[in-house]
Amino acid sequence: RCYGFATWVSPYWSETYGWDIDRANKWVSSLCFLCIFVGICVGWLLDKAASKRKVIGMAALLLYGFLMFYCFRMTNPAFMLPFIIIYAILEGAIPTVLFTLCPQTVKDPALAGFALGIAMVGLNLGMIAGPPIMGAVVENFGWASGGTVLCVTSVIGMVLLGLMKIYDHGDSAAPVARH
Repeated sequence: RCYGFATWVSPYWSETYGWDIDRANKWVSSLCFLCIFVGICVGWLLDKAASKRKVIGMAALLLYGFLMFYCFRMTNPAFMLPFIIIYAILEGAIPTVLFTLCPQTVKDPALAGFALGIAMVGLNLGMIAGPPIMGAVVENFGWASGGTVLCVTSVIGMVLLGLMKIYDHGDSAAPVARH
């Protein structure tokens, strides 16, 4: 998802808006910078709304899908600031939800590390496969098709999250006895 976007959005903005690549990259950097703070805020929200974590993740993926559908269709830089703010909120929320829910996907809490390891494999495969796949799609079918691919993968992620079984391991905020 995001790796295909983050790799190709600078060239898109540079080509579409006539910006030099440094200017486009500064906008991408601002996305990443905002995600730092959003992740902390979303983490706090997830702690307060523990029973709604899955719903929050599904909503974030759905909205992210819509945003990605339009990301390579934006032709007016006036929409850049709202886009960056909305993108940062959603991009910061999705991995935060993932890493919060991941330990709850296993029945035995002792396997939480294994579940997180599996999630990391998926994220790393996305970093490897996302940019060349997006590049091929954009080269062969145009920029708008790249946004469509990102939209579809986000909706698939939302559906899979909705189907995912979550186990209640009790209050994760409770103190843990160490021996």
